[in-house]
Amino acid sequence: VALRPGGAAPPGGCRPLRVYVYDEEEVPSLRKLLQGQIYCSRGQWGTDVQFHDYFLTSPYLTTDPQEADFFLVPGYAICVLEGNVYTL
Repeated sequence: VALRPGGAAPPGGCRPLRVYVYDEEEVPSLRKLLQGQIYCSRGQWGTDVQFHDYFLTSPYLTTDPQEADFFLVPGYAICVLEGNVYTL
């Protein structure tokens, strides 16, 4: 099913998919895994940050987990560990 700009379903089509993105207020343990966003947005792990940024501004974003089809738990774990932003 192709979606129209803004995430609207075509006439007679299905509703668009909805994605719920967890944040660090809701899951405090994410705070350490999200702390290297500027550093991690460059280089080989930049895609992790790009996916997170995309879904935060996407027309598919929902703030209601009950209506979500997919859930995103963001984290730049390998980047913050390999980049020495966070150590165990």
